[in-house]
Amino acid sequence: MERTETWDLVSLHAGHHAIGCMWVYCVKYNLDVSMDRYKARLVAKGYNQLEDNILITAPSLEVIASVKHLLHSHFKLKDFGTAKYFIGLELSRSSRGVYLSQRKYCLQIFEDSGFLGEGSVSFPMTSNCKLCASSGIPLSTDDATSYRRLVGRLLYLQISRLDISFVVHRLRQFLQRPCMGHLDAAHHLLSYLKGTIGQGILHLRASFQLKVFVDADWGACLDKQHYVYGFCIFLGDSLVS
Repeated sequence: MERTETWDLVSLHAGHHAIGCMWVYCVKYNLDVSMDRYKARLVAKGYNQLEDNILITAPSLEVIASVKHLLHSHFKLKDFGTAKYFIGLELSRSSRGVYLSQRKYCLQIFEDSGFLGEGSVSFPMTSNCKLCASSGIPLSTDDATSYRRLVGRLLYLQISRLDISFVVHRLRQFLQRPCMGHLDAAHHLLSYLKGTIGQGILHLRASFQLKVFVDADWGACLDKQHYVYGFCIFLGDSLVS
């Protein structure tokens, strides 16, 4: 703070109280969950802070190098080089293209949901699963909160796991009053993810042709008899939406 001159030393105004601070110690882990290093931060009272990770993209390496040099001249930065992990996304590069996955994020979901020791299934949803507003007994307040949190995390997981998009779309329709049947379907989806945890999206370098496929299921909504449609968008051979 002294080097970057991001603060001013002033007298405490009458009737005001200074906010205390404390050191917070933590451990930084690698992608394989092994320990990387110890970290220490000085934070204000409340002990909450927002980490600011910056991903620089540009059409050429020269532009990226210029931006890095400019930032280094004003701030103390830690340059991690080519992006390998960013806001939960794991990036792997090869001669074929770029592979995106969220394996570590998925493992965290399993741990928080108590599914690390559970088995796996082959499909994200059973063919005879027809969810509606009254699919079983309504969940308790705590279970309903856990269900909403799980669905929220599954929504973020869709970034690299588009194969679960339809099931997550169905689960999110019952957030207001989730029932036991909805929770069972969410747990079934976790079992599917358990067996496919290494899957992700491969963006190939070869083709950039855009292809779109659309289909609809008339009367699929058991509550209002609305039709449900779905779509797949491919960029080359990669499913992107």
